[in-house]
Amino acid sequence: MAYKEFSWITKDQLKLFAQAWTPEGEVKAVLALVHGIGEHSGRYQEVASVLNREGYALIGFDLRGHGRSEGPRGHFSYSEALDDMDRLINEAQKLFPGKPVYLYGHSMGGNLVLYYALKRLPTYLRGIISTSPALGTARPVAGWKIALARVMKGISPTMAMNNSLDLAGLSRNPDIIAAYKSDPLVHPLISTRLGWDLLQSGPWLIEHAAEFPPIPLLIMQGSADQIVDPSATERFVKNAKGDITFRIWAGDYHELHNEPNRDEVFKVLLHWLEKYSFLETKPSA
Repeated sequence: MAYKEFSWITKDQLKLFAQAWTPEGEVKAVLALVHGIGEHSGRYQEVASVLNREGYALIGFDLRGHGRSEGPRGHFSYSEALDDMDRLINEAQKLFPGKPVYLYGHSMGGNLVLYYALKRLPTYLRGIISTSPALGTARPVAGWKIALARVMKGISPTMAMNNSLDLAGLSRNPDIIAAYKSDPLVHPLISTRLGWDLLQSGPWLIEHAAEFPPIPLLIMQGSADQIVDPSATERFVKNAKGDITFRIWAGDYHELHNEPNRDEVFKVLLHWLEKYSFLETKPSA
């Protein structure tokens, strides 16, 4: 496995950190990763290792305000995120020219990749992978936080509050929780702007799921997720049209890639990738 760190400067002059894991030998395809709230792309090292062993590359970046990227902690707008994801995909195409590109997101990232697909209509992508998408919270958000975000998103968009993640719900593996808590690049912050965009995007995605573009979608959700609402994921899938593969993992918590049965989760992901990676890409209309 070859590893590379790099960065780019956004149009508003922020430096974003990125990294790529490349398998030995022929690359079948590349997955472009969008991580969740408060975390960073470095937490997907094990995912990269599994993918690399099977011939798939992984490229990820730290969202602005996260990990090793610049920006106020926990802050960005969805419009900024879409532009940054454009660049991520562009970097994937440059690093692995001619290879199929999949957009892969987890949690907030799982929400963002669905939002990207509906807003940008990416005919150049081979498919979308969304795990535990944040389309709704497992527990209601405090009313005062919603009111604060509504008022302050325009006045003080970078104003941060605690994201109130239930860390015990990340995984049934206690080592994963301990590592998360001790990770210096993890933070518990979310800005009023990001909080508002995230809360509004879930219902919007469910409402517009039938407009999902004609590209394959793999969406996976743990039934015992204590961070996002599994029923919101099910509503999205019920409304969506097209080539959709949906898998509910009975008893699994939020981070499917870090659950005790993650080998089975990876097996489903790899089988899906094998199904689509060698198909001819249809020309754009």
